[in-house]
Amino acid sequence: MSVNSQKMDVAKREKVLTAALDVFLRYGYKRVTMNDIATAAGISRPALYLVFESKEEIFKGVYEGFVKETLIAIERKIGPLETP
Repeated sequence: MSVNSQKMDVAKREKVLTAALDVFLRYGYKRVTMNDIATAAGISRPALYLVFESKEEIFKGVYEGFVKETLIAIERKIGPLETP
């Protein structure tokens, strides 16, 4: 796989996760379908399945991104402190 192809895959994955976060927050996990996520991401449902195998996998990616961003924010806040 070429470097450009890998960058496109990462960009597509991030695009899907961003769109999925929006629809999960708006409608809740149970009501969201793969078609909803694909539409929000601006890709076809078959293309979505090339990036993620299931809604559960997408949700896990959204959750992991949220945790990562939260930890980064916490580290920025406590970084300047002399003692945590």
